[in-house]
This record gives sequence, structure tokens and C-alpha cells, in this order.
Amino acid sequence: MYNDTHRSFLQYMIGKGCVSLDKSINIYNDLCNESYSSHVKLEAFIKEINKCIGEQSLKINVLTCEVTGEQFVVLVQMLVDGSSKLNSSYTTIESEYFHNLVNELVVTDEKKLKHIFCLNLASSLSGTFSREAAQNVLQRCFSNGYLRLKDGEVYLGPRCISEFTPYFYKDYEEYIVKCNLCSELVFTGVACANCDHLMHRSCMEKFQKKRSKCPNCKNPWIEKEVDDERRVEEESSSDNDE
Repeated sequence: MYNDTHRSFLQYMIGKGCVSLDKSINIYNDLCNESYSSHVKLEAFIKEINKCIGEQSLKINVLTCEVTGEQFVVLVQMLVDGSSKLNSSYTTIESEYFHNLVNELVVTDEKKLKHIFCLNLASSLSGTFSREAAQNVLQRCFSNGYLRLKDGEVYLGPRCISEFTPYFYKDYEEYIVKCNLCSELVFTGVACANCDHLMHRSCMEKFQKKRSKCPNCKNPWIEKEVDDERRVEEESSSDNDE
């Protein structure tokens, strides 16, 4: 039954937006005066909260980051219109910058951008926006789960993917792919060398415990070496330039 403990956890999530699963379990333990709880108990607890906040177009999800494999608990706004997001906590020009970033990340084949490229996007906005201001927005987005940074490259974060899914289907259908195993959107995953189909790494690892074939083409599973392929393309391009 929904009570003050659920309300306290919801308020915490409203303030943070995105929290690691381990941290969320610790918060749950503190609120419920328990010494240890599994993620199963936390998810049942979250399910009770979601029953009460759905009418507000809010939902708490437990998600796995495609880039790092970490699990997060995130509060998402279930709205179709992507332009309406972030407006409550970001200025108009900050929102414009963020949406430019999301657009670039979705339409690029690699689904990632160099950090320096993201900073340089500041100059493409309709108003004055410095690289320092861009870095501030990036840091906030890294913290709240909208974006992830790994090895100097920026990716869509688990909160962004979950919250913007209706928006991606509406405006970017030709650029998005569904994981063959869970039917959720996948941007950074593992591809089959035979059919090029992309799947979440975590989904494929679970699948491989029972089967050794690609779930899409049914051929023996061979992971496509994306980095090696890209290196060959870059070397070929370099040779052509010479």
C-alpha cells in the first residue's frame, strides 16, 4: 500500500532523476529500516509508486546503461513531445543545445560523439552560448542520466533513451533499431557478423546462456568487430585522400 515511505522515495527520485541501483537499494533500506534488501524487493516497492504516479505521466524504471552495463533507477516523463522536455530546469537556449546533441547522437551511424564535438555544437545555436555553458549542460546531463561519457565520447544515457522513446519513434523512425530480444530501442550494442542486426549486449549475454545462434538470422552467433571494420574504413579513406 502506498504510504509515506513511497512518497519519500519518490521525492528523492524527483530531486536526483537518475541513481545507481546500489544507491537506490541503500535509500530503500534506510527508509524501510532494513539492513539488506534485494533489487527484487526494490522493484516491487517501485511498482507500488508507479501505480500512483502514472496519471502524472511519470514512471520510475530500472534500466541498464548500454555503454557501461551499470544499472540505474531513473524517473522518466512519459511524454511524446520531445521539445517539452527539460524546460522546467533548463533555459531555452540550454534546451536547444541539448536537443541538438540528441539529434546528432541519433542520426550519426556510430551513435556517439567526441566530447570536443559536443562542445563545438555551442556555436551552432540561434543565440549566444559559450563552450563553458555547453560543458555545464553536459555535466548536468551526465549526472542526471540523460547522457553518458566514456573514453572521451558522449552517448545517449539510459534516462534519455527511456524518456524519449515515443519521440524517437515519432521523429527518427529511420534511424532507430529495436533489440531483437527485448524489443526495446538499442543504440549501442552488439551486432551479428552475418546479418548486422543490433542487440543489447546484456540481452545477448543472457540469450547465449541457452543458445549459440543469432536470434535474428539463426546462423551461429559471431559478433561483428565494429571497431576493426571502422579502422579499415578510416585507413581506406586516408589512402584515397593521399
